[in-house]
Amino acid sequence: MPLNRKPRYIKSTFILLTLISLTYAIINGILVIEGGFRSDDCRWIWRDGNIEIRGVTRGGVTDRAGVKNGDILLKINGRYFAAPNDAQEYVNKIEDPRAVYTILRNNTELEKVVILEDRSVVIPLVMYLTAFVFLFVGFNIIINNPLHRISHIYYYLSYFFFLFLAFHSTGQTIEPFATISIYIKLLTKALLPPILFHFFAVFPQRIFFFKSYPRVIWLFYIPSILYMTLSQLKLINSGRYNTISFVIYFILSLMLLVYNYNGTRE
Repeated sequence: MPLNRKPRYIKSTFILLTLISLTYAIINGILVIEGGFRSDDCRWIWRDGNIEIRGVTRGGVTDRAGVKNGDILLKINGRYFAAPNDAQEYVNKIEDPRAVYTILRNNTELEKVVILEDRSVVIPLVMYLTAFVFLFVGFNIIINNPLHRISHIYYYLSYFFFLFLAFHSTGQTIEPFATISIYIKLLTKALLPPILFHFFAVFPQRIFFFKSYPRVIWLFYIPSILYMTLSQLKLINSGRYNTISFVIYFILSLMLLVYNYNGTRE
């Protein structure tokens, strides 16, 4: 590819990625606002003519009630629903937060009492708007410096912060947005910590053995790739890994930041 065409190609690629992600996040946010803000700390997926429960938050109201990922939601308070958004509309309107979920698990019907929670709109809204700030800053950096490698890493960091904040601040939506959002949350929780570490390993300058062996940095992504694979195979608990991964990579990133800061002052 000619050198004068390369910046144009890179810009076009990032513009397209940003526009698609921005449009999707806005549509998803509108659907969440329309769907209401009463939460049962899980997601409902329309699959094979049934409402399947996914994304059960560890320690959330459905988890405490004994509802598990993969359960089929048959009824709420004895009422059947044709789609997840119909069920969401119903739980938003009922006055009593105590709801009886009739679920199907291993061909057995079970009743679970779920205490629904009214979510505050302030914190999710602040997170949602902050997400667009990250995206704007990262986009501005990559457009002005399309050939600079650190600009790419900074964009990826900003982009994943955008995805993390935008989709962790929103709740129940209709299909196919609900399923896509689950995978976006999985991807961001897994890859954001190593991307943060990657950024501070090369900015403002490469440090340690990354100078002589720059490709070694990609080894730090292996745990996240393994996590995503094992999580999809339901062989590990995602919540525990997310917490451990975030703490470890955050501490490492902080150490790199301090080291780099002191190194640039000398």
